[in-house]
This record gives sequence, structure tokens and C-alpha cells, in this order.
Amino acid sequence: MPLGSGRGFSLLEAMVAVAMLACTVLAVTGIVSLAQGQTVRCIHEQQAQQVVANTVEDLRSLPFLRVGQAVAAGEGHADLMLTVFPHACISRNHDSAFYCPEGTPEWPAGTFVSSSPGPLGSLTTAATFVRSTPLGWVPLPEPLVGGFVADQATEVPGPALRVTVSLAWSEAGRACRTSITRVFTAAELPTGAVTRQAAWR
Repeated sequence: MPLGSGRGFSLLEAMVAVAMLACTVLAVTGIVSLAQGQTVRCIHEQQAQQVVANTVEDLRSLPFLRVGQAVAAGEGHADLMLTVFPHACISRNHDSAFYCPEGTPEWPAGTFVSSSPGPLGSLTTAATFVRSTPLGWVPLPEPLVGGFVADQATEVPGPALRVTVSLAWSEAGRACRTSITRVFTAAELPTGAVTRQAAWR
């Protein structure tokens, strides 16, 4: 068919045009879908970071240790110690809150781990008694921690806890996790609280 004859497009030309249009629509749809997935991931990550940060702030608001003070009904946990490190006794362990006398790839020996459902996945708190050294904070030896029970304690293993709060969730088949680690120290322990510092100084 000579150009300029005014007879229109051939069937082949129309099919090529439709194929090109379909490829363009598919590409744009894929890009939009990818952008939406990234947006949802970013929103979930921001939500997880906020949950973890709020949990750490809630822990910061608690006194380090109260000795001999009962918890009023509905008050929740009396202090940081009862909240993140209630005991160092295997016999008191259960599935969602347990003491690890031996180290694991995730936690050093002498760590108390608790987990609960979070808004996106599992919210985990891991607490370890630590001491300050010229090289930084190091975990106390497990024998100094073992047997500790916060609500019965007249002495504590040490006046510092390294606490890691993390939230783990799954996003499109991919494991995601965000965490914050803080060291909480007691500037001055209450009357009646004795630390086992002499054993590790």
C-alpha cells in the first residue's frame, strides 16, 4: 500500500500498536505496584520504630528498683527490675518469659528474655546485668546473676541493665526487625538494696 493513500492501518500495524500499548500499561502497573509495596514497607518500619522507641521511653520512666514496696492494684510493674528482669531461675521460666543461664547466638549468658504480641509482630525485651569497663559495658558472669528473684531480692547483681527492645515482623515473605539497646543505671539504689559489686570489682 503506497503512503498517503488514505486507506488506514493494516491489521499487522494495529496489532503491533496494541502490543506496544499493552507492554507500556504492564510496565506502568508494575512500577506503581512496586512503589505501593515500598510505601507499605516504609510505613510498617516507621510504626515498628515508634513502638520500640515508646517501649524504651516507658522503661525509662520506671524507677530502677524499689525495695519492699508493694505494687498497688492496677499500677502495673513496680520498677524496671520487675519489668525486664524479674528472675534468674530456670524453674520460673515459661514460653514467653525466660532466663537464659547459657549464652545463645542472640543473647549472652545471664539474660532474661520476654516476648509479647506487638502491632506488627513479636515485641521482645532482652535484659542483661552489665558492668562498666574501660572497653565498654560487659555482661556480669552468670554465677553472680543466677538465683536472683526481683520481688524477693535484698541485693541485686549490679546497678546497671543493658536492655534491648526489638520488634520482628514479616513483610512480603521477608523477615524484618528493628531494635533499640539502652543501658539503664541506678544513680543511687534505694535504702535496703545491696549490690554484689564486691564480687566483680
